[in-house]
Amino acid sequence: MDRSWAKFMEGQQVIGVRDEVLSSWRRSRALLSPGVAAAPVGQTQLDHEALLTSARALDHTTRLALEDSNALVAVTDIRGQIVWTTGEPALSRLADEINHAPGGLWDEASMGVTAMSLALSCDRPAMVWSAEHWLPVLHDLACYAAPIQHPQTRRRLGVLNISTPWDKAHPALYMAVTALADRLGAEVATNRAVGDDECDAVELSVLGTHGLILGGRPVRLTRRQSEIVLLLALRRAGVGLAELHADLYGDEDVEMGTLKAEVSHLRRILGGRISRTPYRLLGNVRVDALELLEDLRSGRLADAVGRFHGLLLPWSESPRILRLARTVEVAIRDAVLDSNDYESGLALAGHMEDDAQLADHILQILPSGDGRRHILRGHLTSID
Repeated sequence: MDRSWAKFMEGQQVIGVRDEVLSSWRRSRALLSPGVAAAPVGQTQLDHEALLTSARALDHTTRLALEDSNALVAVTDIRGQIVWTTGEPALSRLADEINHAPGGLWDEASMGVTAMSLALSCDRPAMVWSAEHWLPVLHDLACYAAPIQHPQTRRRLGVLNISTPWDKAHPALYMAVTALADRLGAEVATNRAVGDDECDAVELSVLGTHGLILGGRPVRLTRRQSEIVLLLALRRAGVGLAELHADLYGDEDVEMGTLKAEVSHLRRILGGRISRTPYRLLGNVRVDALELLEDLRSGRLADAVGRFHGLLLPWSESPRILRLARTVEVAIRDAVLDSNDYESGLALAGHMEDDAQLADHILQILPSGDGRRHILRGHLTSID
């Protein structure tokens, strides 16, 4: 495997490398230097409280099982950011060197192919051994990971990873990480204290149209209420009244009391799922725009485009929402322009009909025998 990795780095053809690993190598070659020595530290708006509570509940049992095991354990969120770790103290120095620690980003874009990145992208247990890793700094390890899923809905909640020196690799670790991930999923599902029950989920749509689903049922919101929910979703750690006022109104002359009354009314609509100041959305919160950005971070272009139903709250004048809207629009467009996925390009073009550059890019990558080329060429002429 080490020789295969070296041949690939020299541009030679390699055989005997798993398709999922080889595909990741090809993506990483254009994005990530093999000289990266440690995971970058990222910031996230995701709520880690449920994962942390569940991981800590298993901490004592896990520590006993890992004693003298030559293993490191990590729990990541759905983005691939580590939120909790434990493991053999003898490996703590290695963990520190590669930032195998809370805050470290271990998705493919940050660290190349790892068991964590495969479990995230494939949504199934995975193993990456020695030089299958893109980064040489990880070649001394064998890693096993499994998605943490809600036992009823199968919705992904994060990833559990076990790493060990490559010469200590054993099939039992694959079974262990799968079983422990299932147990963590059950812990999260039953941990009602942190409000992560799917029945209480808040799902906000802001792309193309605005709407909210609470516990599986639609809730009618005004435009202002949708803006406030989105701003609170961007501030999962909580936000004070003055900060929320600045996010929503900018320099507009609006009384603080007006916003306070808006939040109080919204709290009643959402069944008390907004905490008292500092304001914070309680429970499981999903926003289509934020999930789109997570898809892009993980290289899931088709999924990201599938979420894009139009511009983000185009009527909003909130300074923070305007920045997010611009970020989403530029990010999804740039990702399509940088890919050869013409189906995703055509889907996005349906929402950006006046974008000549996008139409021209799709025309260049669309197969010559595809009948849609004629329609696209005519559309491009009408734009010009």
